[in-house]
Amino acid sequence: MRVPGAVLQKMGASTLDSLDRFALKPSRLGLARQQELSEAYARLKTPADAQLKYRIVFRSSPEMGANAFALPDGNIVLLDELVDLTNDDNEILAVLAHERGHIERRHAMRMVLQSSVVGLVLAWYVGDVSGLLATAPAIIMQAKYSRDMEREADEYAERTLQANGLSPCLLSSMLEKLEASQLAKTKGKSSATDAGKQNEVMEYLSSHPATQERIGLLCPAKSLL
Repeated sequence: MRVPGAVLQKMGASTLDSLDRFALKPSRLGLARQQELSEAYARLKTPADAQLKYRIVFRSSPEMGANAFALPDGNIVLLDELVDLTNDDNEILAVLAHERGHIERRHAMRMVLQSSVVGLVLAWYVGDVSGLLATAPAIIMQAKYSRDMEREADEYAERTLQANGLSPCLLSSMLEKLEASQLAKTKGKSSATDAGKQNEVMEYLSSHPATQERIGLLCPAKSLL
């Protein structure tokens, strides 16, 4: 939490620049639709402990599929493919609240620091963070949030939704849709043998071990079905 804001800004900007060059495309959503979603989220009451600024940026990525993710500087990247996945804008708002939780807890920054302890110490000692900034995009794009980090972001989203008279089940419903979408995408990517496809699916599941647990905590009624 003591990392200067200027470092977060540079890290977020360099990460988004790398993503724009290698993974993301301009959004297909019209400006009116982008504004509609941005304003709908801005109208939500936020938890009292919310402190950090955020900004929603719209992109498309058929390769990445339905997704949204937070960058260290407060940018929330919302992909068209996630918007296309649901007809309920409240489910999209639930995802945005979850990503805002990652921002408030500085999870992206924590991942970078955990992956760059030696580099951080050297940067701090010599007073030059350029090396750390250079490696941050790769770390952020490849890292997976821990179970604890995902739960912290879920709790933030849960408090946001409840403060606005919305059900946390909205986030659990979207998690189910996202998991189904990613599994379908993972299966489709492998044109090898059935064993190869199974390995792809198992790799995805191993990196998302807590999805059903998270759904049960957000919406206990679903865990009883």
